Amino acid sequence: MRIYFHVFFLVFSVLSCSRLLGPDTSGLSQEELLNLAYQKKSNRILGQFFSRWHQEIKPITEEELTSQSETLQTVYKLFDSFFKEHDGSRWNRVLYKGRSYFIVQGKVSYRLVEEPGKHGLMSVSSREEHQQFLASRDSIDNFRPIVKSSKTKVVYLTEKYETLLYNFVGMNRLTKEESSHRLHFLTKQIKISLNHWGNWWHMINHPEIWHVEFDKKLQTAYMEYYFVAAGGSAYFDKTPQGWEFSGEGITWQE
Repeated sequence: MRIYFHVFFLVFSVLSCSRLLGPDTSGLSQEELLNLAYQKKSNRILGQFFSRWHQEIKPITEEELTSQSETLQTVYKLFDSFFKEHDGSRWNRVLYKGRSYFIVQGKVSYRLVEEPGKHGLMSVSSREEHQQFLASRDSIDNFRPIVKSSKTKVVYLTEKYETLLYNFVGMNRLTKEESSHRLHFLTKQIKISLNHWGNWWHMINHPEIWHVEFDKKLQTAYMEYYFVAAGGSAYFDKTPQGWEFSGEGITWQE
């Protein structure tokens, strides 16, 4: 009788633990994990999804950075100066308060020109000019800047994760109501914003840099960026202390 009791107690304990711990998710892909989290409305499993993402893509190391060309190192340094300025702004404290993760852009475009800012993206007025502008740029497609000032954990929006998130929220595939439910579910961990017209989602948390230009000696820079339903531009000068603002302003708003 005592043996039966011990067996029963052991089975009961295993079943109880499995209920507390939930399903085994170790063999699931990230897409499967996210869908399971939503199916079960589980913030714990959603947290696993973002924790995996956070562990999968790490910020660039100092060794990796110093192995890059001077131009690429300069792009990273400029981003660092700009982000530190805006991450501490009142807008960001309000927008991302209470979120566990902060989504940083995983790609940035740049080019070297004679006079930074003279012919930036804001000056493009035709489709042909736009195509020429795009063709003139280079990009860092595995952009992983070190974001120290954010109080939340950082994840980088690579093409893989951008596609995964857009598929999950059902871009032009699900009803608006279902998409809204899925967006609301994701906001337990991250901040996602609809644009002004309500037909697109900002997966990247702001500020987001669209385009950077440097003079060919890498002494001055011009940047175009997106920040809280508005677009802006900024000029920088290189000093012994690093990159410093020499002018900035909002150029359009949604």
